[in-house]
Amino acid sequence: MAISHNAPPKSLQSILDEVGGPVKLLRGSNLGPYTFPVITPEFKLAGRSAGLEG
Repeated sequence: MAISHNAPPKSLQSILDEVGGPVKLLRGSNLGPYTFPVITPEFKLAGRSAGLEG
């Protein structure tokens, strides 16, 4: 999908219709897989001590 800088902005719905849906749009992304950040051990217990865990 080429982006033209002279064309008016498209709506999200028109982009989804053009690509074939949200799943195809995300799977066809050239950004690559999302890498979740690593939470260091000293912060894993912070929620428990503050009583935030369910």
